[in-house]
Amino acid sequence: MELKPTRDYLRDTIGLDPETMGLPMVNSIIQKHMNRCGSRTCAEHLSLLRSSKEKLKELIELAVVNETWFMRQPESFRYVKENLCSDKTQKLRTLSLGCATGEEPYSLAMTLLDAGLTAGQFTIDALDISEKSLNIAKTGRYKDTSFSKTIDSSFRNIHFTLSNGLYEIKPAIRKCVHFIHGNVLDLASALTGPSYDIIFCRHVFIYLCHDARKTLLNQIASLLSPTGTIFIGASESSLFRNTGYKSIKAPSTFGFVKAQSETDDAVAPDRPSDGLTKHHAGPREATKAAPPGMPVKDSKETDATCKHCWDLTGLLGDRSCEKLADYTHCNNCPVRIDYGRHFFNREAPDHYLNTWQASLSQRESETNLSNSQQVVIFRLGTELFALPSRLVLDIAGLSDIHTIPFKTNEVLLGIANFSGDLRLCVSVHELLTDQDHDLSGTHADSHDRRIYKRMMTAGKHNQTWSFLVDEIVDIKHIYNAEIDPDIPSDMKASSYSLGTTSYHDHIVIMLDPQLLFDNLERAAK
Repeated sequence: MELKPTRDYLRDTIGLDPETMGLPMVNSIIQKHMNRCGSRTCAEHLSLLRSSKEKLKELIELAVVNETWFMRQPESFRYVKENLCSDKTQKLRTLSLGCATGEEPYSLAMTLLDAGLTAGQFTIDALDISEKSLNIAKTGRYKDTSFSKTIDSSFRNIHFTLSNGLYEIKPAIRKCVHFIHGNVLDLASALTGPSYDIIFCRHVFIYLCHDARKTLLNQIASLLSPTGTIFIGASESSLFRNTGYKSIKAPSTFGFVKAQSETDDAVAPDRPSDGLTKHHAGPREATKAAPPGMPVKDSKETDATCKHCWDLTGLLGDRSCEKLADYTHCNNCPVRIDYGRHFFNREAPDHYLNTWQASLSQRESETNLSNSQQVVIFRLGTELFALPSRLVLDIAGLSDIHTIPFKTNEVLLGIANFSGDLRLCVSVHELLTDQDHDLSGTHADSHDRRIYKRMMTAGKHNQTWSFLVDEIVDIKHIYNAEIDPDIPSDMKASSYSLGTTSYHDHIVIMLDPQLLFDNLERAAK
């Protein structure tokens, strides 16, 4: 069934970008709502949405993303407390856009009160399109899932009371926040009064389409006071670097203020765009407003200094991102996919392509690219192993393994269901290491970094196996010349090894796929 007209209607109504959320997910949401409404065709469903505000609200409730928690990106709140609360003679006006179930504006209220302000010295408006989420926010009652595992337990003791298994915000804090039902694409009808000194609009732009981003940027330009500060998500920095704002240059805050002069590192604010379209700049202007991620000459602040979420909370950071459990790798996340699409569509500066052409030509002449391979590096216990990526068929979360009568042994664990596909599950731990292992889920190491156990499926032709690994470490391109054929004979995996290579000063054992698969097949008989 063709669902594009309904997707387009959602895009035009609330600015939702189906490609960012993922077409399968959006299609599933639309189909689910059609079933609820009893609509047999997309045209019938679309007519119903246009004629019934209640039905449209139902679809919006299914489509919006309400992922949030208290003190998310705590550096932003720390910056507010230490730098934006000093003037107590003027009433501080603050705004939270896309506040979802209220954790963000309540965190802001707690921050301002902890900074020594009284409830009469600030206002907090919090807007969201989801009435269901706002109703939860107004009650001020939350489960454990609204708190990051890194938050000190004393935080809850100070600002919450425990009642019937729920954490209830103290009334003095709840009264500080004014919740508003509204659409971020039509803020003028929802918000009144003077401009805001602080705006939180984090992780809102990433779900919006091109035109919606441009509309919201224009509205924020008029809502934010000339000296105000706006805080956004890690992956949204490029939107503001090129549209009349400059970074506050505080680590991990992702805060911006309006550029005050033509010499600032931004384009003049009277020319708003969504920060993602091609920018035709002159020689002087190009150094001030290069496209996201592009190298800039003679600029004090380049996009190379901009840390993105995958560098901070993703695989290249502390791995605290909640989405890793769903997407396994940052490359699969809609946030990075969206950034990558716009990154590769940007306009290259002068001589950029010529420089890379020369660089790549030199690299190819120095190294025979045919003598290389891409491998998946994974961890078993404390040891690192690698298999060619062409043999890795799938990486998934943990599944229940069911034993096979009269077949199960130390190596052959049983079978498991992977989205309807039954696969043989084996223990490569038994073949490759002397260490014990378990099937427990996520845990943290000594550096408090989140680790995700995975089930890897590898093989070729009809010889495929699924096995537990303690961590998918990386996917890396290596040259055969980097492989050392020597391996300590006392290592259990030595008989399955082609040699070793290095990864961040750690030894990686390059497995011989044929030997490994043949031994697994013998053990499974």
